[in-house]
Amino acid sequence: MNDPKSRLGALERAIAGYTRALALKPHLADAYGNRGTAKYRLNDSAGAMADYDLALTIDPVHAAAYANRGTVRHMAGDFDGAIADYDRASQLNQTKEQPAWTEEIMPKI
Repeated sequence: MNDPKSRLGALERAIAGYTRALALKPHLADAYGNRGTAKYRLNDSAGAMADYDLALTIDPVHAAAYANRGTVRHMAGDFDGAIADYDRASQLNQTKEQPAWTEEIMPKI
């Protein structure tokens, strides 16, 4: 699936599938998170952020949603928001090693 059109179609189908799943079961935090990731990959940062926010409303300890929302914030230049989200994701994952993202974001602060 190295063809950009194939990737684009796959992401659009994924979004449609998650949307259908959420119509049936609107409390699936993972579905919002996964749909957010697909939207982000299609350069829909606002849509991705909204889906990550919904995932966190449903499941306030959804570490992946915090990490992914942190990435959206980081790319938008919201470094304080990104750090807060990355820190929360790290706390929830209870990792002892420093996450890889810190080396990328810290020089920009």
